[in-house]
Amino acid sequence: MDRRAIVGLLAAFMLTRLVMVYYAEHPDSYPLSHATFAEDVDTVYHGAAQRIVHDGEDPYTDFDLAYPPGLVPFILLPERVWPDSGHYRTGFVMLMMLVDAAGFAGILLLASRWGSMAGPWLWVGLIALLGPVVYVRLDLVAAVATVWAIERASVARWFAAGGWLGYGAAAKLYPALLLPLAWMASPRRVRLLTGFLAVAVATVVVVLGLVGGTPAEAFNDSALGHLRRGIHFESTWGSILMVVGRFGLSLPEDYSFSTYHFVGGAASVLKPLALVLTLSAVVLGALVTRRPDEDNGSGLASAGFATLALVLGVGTVFSPQYVIWLVALAAVVMCERRPQVGRAAWLLLPIAVLTQYIYPGQYFRVIGRQIIGLIALVGRNLLVIAAGVTAFVAIIRRQGPSGRVPRVLRRIRRGAAAQESGYPSTTSV
Repeated sequence: MDRRAIVGLLAAFMLTRLVMVYYAEHPDSYPLSHATFAEDVDTVYHGAAQRIVHDGEDPYTDFDLAYPPGLVPFILLPERVWPDSGHYRTGFVMLMMLVDAAGFAGILLLASRWGSMAGPWLWVGLIALLGPVVYVRLDLVAAVATVWAIERASVARWFAAGGWLGYGAAAKLYPALLLPLAWMASPRRVRLLTGFLAVAVATVVVVLGLVGGTPAEAFNDSALGHLRRGIHFESTWGSILMVVGRFGLSLPEDYSFSTYHFVGGAASVLKPLALVLTLSAVVLGALVTRRPDEDNGSGLASAGFATLALVLGVGTVFSPQYVIWLVALAAVVMCERRPQVGRAAWLLLPIAVLTQYIYPGQYFRVIGRQIIGLIALVGRNLLVIAAGVTAFVAIIRRQGPSGRVPRVLRRIRRGAAAQESGYPSTTSV
């Protein structure tokens, strides 16, 4: 890689991150915000850290904690370093900057291996476009874990790749959705699964052994607790219900997990539909994933990006910081000279801009169902779905008639034709 290009890239990274650190430390002065976007780190994270460190309480047992055990060290570390100093947010922001730098390093390695600097530049630019909210949330941790999982997969280190996915799942759960894709991609599936289970289980056992609580309680608080949530206002389904609400339809709602949800009525019907569509996206992602010996390892990242975009687009919860997960995979796929899903990845630019407009930019206008806020929210969600669909179409087209999906479709068509003709079908899918 050209030395001057690297210097410019590093300068851009440091400049944008220093600006983000400043505004994460001074959220009230952020000119693009109409919401208190540092509230979670100041109250939820700091409050949990104080109860564990100073009061000796056990998370998940003595109080509810909606975050999986893999994130507990990141919640505790700022309080351990600066106990009772009033600098918890400062420590947390600096910790997230280090996590950001770790993700940047992984993407640089992939860029040097695959030959394109578009990936690192996309990481630098998209994180900055999402704004300082990135540094006052925990979602960056799991996103960086997926970056390193794919980096290890790209050099056939499948135990380590599974380990990074396992840690990501212990931190934010969603990387577990990428495990079926990695399973299809890997020629060393036992190593992949062993690494995943070993690191995931070790993380949970070690963290809970140090801070208290049981795996069952942690799973109930973090995983099952989120499954019990209603339809999040900012999800695709929530944005549709908010539009419908403007025409006079009254829908029950509540405030939980520091945000607003629709509950009961239409929400209870939409949740099973969203689950079916989510699982379908994961199955499709696994079908289109190709082994790394066929395309140098980038196929896992491309299929992962397509899958995650659709999962976010059709899921019932879509917090603004979830876009960080997509940014990580988009930056990875753009490290390749001729990325399979390049056009879809570039859609993250308007998605990131609209996401910051939605939160923290005009959050109260959005949840207040003002027309400009709803247009931005619906537009963002449709772009995320479009990114997923576009990525899947690009992958299937590149695979051609030999791909798994075309073969499955041909079998389905042959089976349907046999049934219409009255002859029994011998085709199984």
